[in-house]
This record gives sequence, structure tokens and C-alpha cells, in this order.
Amino acid sequence: MAVTGWKTPSASTIQTDNSEPWLNIGTNAANVTTSNDVYMTNDVAKNNDSDVQRCTGFNFTTSDIDTTSQPVTIQGIEVQIEGGNTTISQPFVRLYDPVAASVTAYKTAANFTNADVVRSFGGSTDDWGGSLAATDIVGQSGFGLDFYIEKTSGFSSATPEIDLIQLRVHYVYGVQVNL
Repeated sequence: MAVTGWKTPSASTIQTDNSEPWLNIGTNAANVTTSNDVYMTNDVAKNNDSDVQRCTGFNFTTSDIDTTSQPVTIQGIEVQIEGGNTTISQPFVRLYDPVAASVTAYKTAANFTNADVVRSFGGSTDDWGGSLAATDIVGQSGFGLDFYIEKTSGFSSATPEIDLIQLRVHYVYGVQVNL
């Protein structure tokens, strides 16, 4: 099985407005492209979810996944989000396919902690429902992910900080046949 390198987004837009906007996103999603303690933040009030933010522009090319010489089967897609500053917020992630204009079901991970931690979604053999083909990813600047934070408990607001969002693809050459 082959795997691409980690890719970070180059664009970010609001997809669902829950009146809890993300702040300090940075030009072209700059504040979530490196683990450097410069954060995208949110102030999630009691019993609210953050706005759903779409990150795109991961910019996979045929240098990452050669789709020109032979068929490619996606085996898994792995997403990592580094964040913290609150123990009462839980991250949710889904993938966005611009070719079909569709999304996968949300996946979730454990709550963030007060210190920066990396939360992982998917994995080397998790194809997120099997709907994504290599051609949905390679050369598609609109391919990406949606994420939001859910406040899980407490009476005060939560202030999650997101430092890094990255994605990679696990794949094999050839067509997989399940018998």
C-alpha cells in the first residue's frame, strides 16, 4: 500500500452558520497549515456547536497519486487536527467530494485537552464509506473536509484552538475486487 505525504489546506470557508464563527483563520487558512501555536479559535457558548468550516485546497497532484498510468483504489483517508485549550469540546470531521458535490458522514474523536493534542479521524483502511475515487481527489482543488466543534458539557463557553489540519491518502494501484 502506498501513502501520500501529509497535505494542509490552502482555503477555508464557512459552510454552516451556527452563530459561533471561527476567528483568526488567516489568509488562505494560514493559521492551520503548520504546528506553530498560531491558532484559529472559536468561542463556543453553552450548548452550541461552532460554525461548520470547510477546508479545501489540499492540492493532491499526479505526483502524489499517479492516476495517469494505471487504476488507483483508495484504501483509506486519514485526517489529523491538532488543537486544545479546552476539555469540554469534541471535534467532528467529514470529507467533501467536489465532483459529486457530496459529503461523507461525520466522524468524531475524543475531546480536546487543555494542552495541544492531535486527534485522528479515519485511517489507512478507512475509506469513509467507499464513495471517493482517486479522480475525486487528484487535481480537485475543491476536495477537502468540513469540521466543527461541539461543546460537550459545562455552563461556561469553550474556546477551542485549532493549530494544524492535515490529510493524507492511502491507496493501491489496480482495481480491488471484493468477492
